[in-house]
Amino acid sequence: NPNYYTHIDCPEITKDDLLISLRLEDYTVPQNLDRLLTYDFFKIVLESRKWNNVFILTNPGAIGHNTQYDYIKEFYPHDPILVRCYEPVPSMGFGAQFNNIVISQSTYSWWLGFLSNAENIYYPIPKVGPFSFDDPKYKGTDLRVPTPDFKYVDYSKGIILPDDFYKKIDYVNKKWEN
Repeated sequence: NPNYYTHIDCPEITKDDLLISLRLEDYTVPQNLDRLLTYDFFKIVLESRKWNNVFILTNPGAIGHNTQYDYIKEFYPHDPILVRCYEPVPSMGFGAQFNNIVISQSTYSWWLGFLSNAENIYYPIPKVGPFSFDDPKYKGTDLRVPTPDFKYVDYSKGIILPDDFYKKIDYVNKKWEN
């Protein structure tokens, strides 16, 4: 339905804007459903401070399915600007302009975080699934990043952990230090 989308000129991106990299189309197949983050994860970052504008960068096929459209509705209280990019390079170029990025459990989102110059990149490490640390089904996967630009969002506790959290990771033995 063409009335679902409004084409507008993009407002100027400021250092206080937030970009959410949300690759909804990645989660339309059963083997990827355990990677879909609930709105509660994004809500932690959305409510952590006052954002100038909230942008949601998603892939072209996203929001075309009713379940995905319903998923986006939870973001509406934050008046998001939905951006659908059709090509990888312009998508990365657009996302790299942001100072604050929330990434989803998508390798595309991880690349956006790594290739940007953002000061704050918020990322999840869930208890289960391929991006978790201890799920035996995905042994050896560890996407924790020991740099202060990357902010670990513990959505089971509903908090963004402080920068010194990364000093508590024992990478050799793959465990958290106490």
